[in-house]
Amino acid sequence: MTLTWFALLLLTSGCAAKSCQRADVDRSSSGSSGSWSFDLEGCTSLKLRGTKIGDAGARALAEALETNGELTTLHLGHNAIGAEGAAALAAALMSNLALTSLHLVGNAIREEGARALAAALKANAVLTSLDLWGDVTIGAEGARALAAALETSALTSLHLSGCAINDEGAKALAQGLMGNGGALTTLDLGHNAIGPEGASALAEALLSSNVALTSLLLRGNKISPEGATALAEALKNNHKLTSLNLGSNAIEAEGARALAAALNTSALTSLHLSGCSINDEGAQALAEVLADGGAALTTLDLGHNAIGREGAEALAKALMANDVLTSLLLRGNWLRDAGARALAQAFGALTSLDLGSNAINDEGAIALIEAHKKNSALTSLLLKGNSVTYSRTHSVGVDFETELAEALKAASLEERRSKCDLILDKLKATAAERVASENAAAEKSAADRAAEEQAAIQKAYTEAYTKGFNDGRAGRDFAPFADPLEPTSRLEKDEV
Repeated sequence: MTLTWFALLLLTSGCAAKSCQRADVDRSSSGSSGSWSFDLEGCTSLKLRGTKIGDAGARALAEALETNGELTTLHLGHNAIGAEGAAALAAALMSNLALTSLHLVGNAIREEGARALAAALKANAVLTSLDLWGDVTIGAEGARALAAALETSALTSLHLSGCAINDEGAKALAQGLMGNGGALTTLDLGHNAIGPEGASALAEALLSSNVALTSLLLRGNKISPEGATALAEALKNNHKLTSLNLGSNAIEAEGARALAAALNTSALTSLHLSGCSINDEGAQALAEVLADGGAALTTLDLGHNAIGREGAEALAKALMANDVLTSLLLRGNWLRDAGARALAQAFGALTSLDLGSNAINDEGAIALIEAHKKNSALTSLLLKGNSVTYSRTHSVGVDFETELAEALKAASLEERRSKCDLILDKLKATAAERVASENAAAEKSAADRAAEEQAAIQKAYTEAYTKGFNDGRAGRDFAPFADPLEPTSRLEKDEV
């Protein structure tokens, strides 16, 4: 029994994953940046984000990696690593058989560093995720080198967001995907100034049978309605891509209409269009397709698109007929109480609804919660950033957002209703207090205005009387004393 337990203990301790920090692995003699030394034994994940190890530290890590067979994830973001450090790490990847995920975000490895990593990827059959986010020194040429490595690499995830690759880099990656995209399923090209030309090249790649992409992230580029239309046409005949992020691209209502037309035949389950200037017209186009029930979408992000009541009403109508969409994000629009009331009419199959920062007041919140307490599917209703708060009387020890979140966690529908009723009582009382306060303020304002008008009349009478008295003493003729507020004037002697 004792031997068996001991063996089990050894087996468990030997297989346990261990996430390490600098203190766990740094064996530098003086801690200076010129004499780095690392011992990676026992670590399966290492995070050295922002420790400024530079090229010298990267070389020391590379040396340790050459003989390490345990570390699978390495985070080296924001470490001032340049081309030399990247080349050292790339050389280690030639022999390392354990590392599956390498994060080099926010460094400056330049085109040369990207080329070195690309050469290593051609020989490495283990690394599946490479993240070079935010390295503007890579550029289009670095992207071209990485694209050439896709055919033989084991990469399933490549993140090049914010790497200044522009249209030329996007076209090179599209060509690499079409040649033989290998195992790549996730490609992140956000914030790269990619325009319609690059988007069209990527759209063409999506039509190739060699491309295995399931997730394409293009947020924060310069993809116009033209680029969105090209991608939409490709989606009609692509049955692999399940997630597309075009957030913060000015595709406008025209682009939204094109994408809507592709939803019935595409494989998309997640579509992110936050900040795309699609307005009510674009929302209505998407809602129409959702109402038809042909789309496979489970997640739709339409935040920050100037969507108002009309768009909300169209989406509410779609939710009545749609039993697939589970997450709808409308944060930062112009829904106000009218839009909130429209959406309260139907949550459909939604489990999550984000209506934050929509200028919704107590009235809209009350309508939503009244509907929510009857819905067993919805588990997340976000209203943060709206004008919905408890008054001081009802906020002792708790706030609206906290209580709403707790209500969503209720184990049973009965418990949810009870908690929602408590929230509603407080909101209604708060709304009544606010109305009473506004009425009192209006009455006071009216009284103040009346007092000011009376004071002005009294002042005018006094000034008129004083002037008449002074004119008489000076021997000047003056008009009979009259109401100073009437449009009459006195005729002095020298005016006659």
